[in-house]
Amino acid sequence: MVVIFLFSETYAQNENGSPFVWGMRLGINWATITSDNKEGLEARTSGVIGAFTRHKLGENFVVQPEINYTLKGAARRIVDNNDLQFDYSLSFDFFEIPVLLKYNFGSTVNSKFKPELFVGPFLAFKLSSSLKLDDVPNSDIDITNVKSTDYGLAFGTGMGFKIDNVDLLLELRYTLSLSSFDDNVAQSDLVNGKYRVFSITTGFVIN
Repeated sequence: MVVIFLFSETYAQNENGSPFVWGMRLGINWATITSDNKEGLEARTSGVIGAFTRHKLGENFVVQPEINYTLKGAARRIVDNNDLQFDYSLSFDFFEIPVLLKYNFGSTVNSKFKPELFVGPFLAFKLSSSLKLDDVPNSDIDITNVKSTDYGLAFGTGMGFKIDNVDLLLELRYTLSLSSFDDNVAQSDLVNGKYRVFSITTGFVIN
């Protein structure tokens, strides 16, 4: 309901000449966790979906608040003494709110190609955290000692292709957590573990 209200308000403001615009994004995450003893961790392929608004600051800069549902975590393979392999995933789902400052090289309204650079902080709220054995149905185990919030920095580059009043988007983003994810760091197998996510997304902006 909040998202629908936000979009309807910004769309109405845009129709009246306001510099606000809105859009949506959807893409793939390659997520992992870095730590002081991260041996054996691999990237987990997951996804992200979100919506955003934009507010223009001068000719080339915009502020872009976002609301994202993003999947973080990592993958790991264990080989026991009998050379049996077990693959499992650490799955952490978050409601994430970045606020990005973007520099647009294509500054005019009629620019057909709009490359951009961006950077900004984010705050995230955990929705779920679990461990799952791959290829084993109903093997999810809830992880209880994961912090309920996360924060950090997001940065990257993207480009827009203008078609009428819509910009089609392609974006590369790296999300860097600045806090340890575990509430019990001293006893964790991932000491000082932090989320790292590389994303490729596509989407659109309604101008």
